[in-house]
Amino acid sequence: MVKWFDKAREIWAEGGHIKNENLLNFAEDFFDFVMAVHENSNEGKSQVTKTFLHRAGQLTADAGVHISIQQEAVRKLNQILDESPHELKRQVLSSAEILSVMKLLGKRIMEGGDYDLQVALTEALCRMTTEKQRHELADGWFSVEFVAKAFKRIKDSEFETDCRKFLNLINGMQGDRRRVYSYPCLEVFLDKHELFMPADDKLEEFWIDFNLGSQSITFYISTADGEEENQWDTVCIPKDEVEYYTVKEEKGQKVLTVMLKQLLNSGGREGNKIQMYFSAALDIEEAVRHVYGEPENKVSVTPESLSIQLYTGFQSAIKCEN
Repeated sequence: MVKWFDKAREIWAEGGHIKNENLLNFAEDFFDFVMAVHENSNEGKSQVTKTFLHRAGQLTADAGVHISIQQEAVRKLNQILDESPHELKRQVLSSAEILSVMKLLGKRIMEGGDYDLQVALTEALCRMTTEKQRHELADGWFSVEFVAKAFKRIKDSEFETDCRKFLNLINGMQGDRRRVYSYPCLEVFLDKHELFMPADDKLEEFWIDFNLGSQSITFYISTADGEEENQWDTVCIPKDEVEYYTVKEEKGQKVLTVMLKQLLNSGGREGNKIQMYFSAALDIEEAVRHVYGEPENKVSVTPESLSIQLYTGFQSAIKCEN
C-alpha cells in the first residue's frame, strides 16, 4: 500500500492546483480503500495507523496539490485519529515523523486558503495532542508568539467556538496577504427561505467565509427541525457553480446576491438564489471579487423595458423607410 500511496501522491502532485474531478475521485476511492483496511481488523488499524498517519499528514500539508485533495486527506487523517485505539496512537504520535508532521500542519494552517481546511488541520493537531502537550509544543508550530498563545486557548470542550476565534485572528492579521476573509452577516436567504446559523450559545455571529484557495464561499447553517438540536450543515458555493453575482447597498446594508447554475438543496430547502445581508461598513466587494472574479453586468428585461425597446426599434424602422 505504501508504494501505491507514493505513486498516487506523484499523480496528485502532477495535477497541481488545477481542479480535476478524476483526481479527486481517485483520492476518495484510494482513501476509502485505506479506511476499509483500517476498519477491517485490529491488525488493519495498526498497519494503517503506523504506516499512513504521517503520510496522510504530509499530503494534507502539501500546498503543491489541489486543495480538494488536501481536504480529503485531512478528513481521513482525523478519522484514523478518532478510531484508532489510545495506546496505538500514543506509540505512533510520539515518533519523530509525527512531530515533524505537526509542524507542517501548523504552517499550513497559517497559509490557509479555505476555512474548512483550516478547521480540519486545527482539529488534527488537537487530536494528536492533549491540551497540556499543546502548551509545550505550540511555540514550535507557530513562529508568532501571540498566534501560539491563541492556539493554546483552544479547549476540546469548546472546539468550534475557540477554533473560530483562533482562525479569525490568524486570517485577519495577514491583511492583504490573507487567503480567507471571514465576515459576520445579518441574514441569509435561499430564495425565500431564511437560513439560520447553528444553535450555539457561544456563537455570537453568523460567519460567512470567503475562501481564495478553494474559490468558494462557505458557511454553516442549522438543520434542526425542532425535534433534534445541534444539527448543522455546511453550505459551499464554489466558483464553477455560480452563474453570476451582484453586490448592492440597500437601506444601509450590503446585499450579496449569488445566482447558481443549478438548484441548491440544503436542509430540505431548495433554491438557486442566495442572498446575504451584511453591514454596509464591511468591504464585501473585495472579498467576493477575490473569490469569484469581477462581477458580470447582467441586464434584466422587464415588460416595460421590452416595450420601450420594441417602440424604439419601430421608430427606427420608420425613419429608415422614409
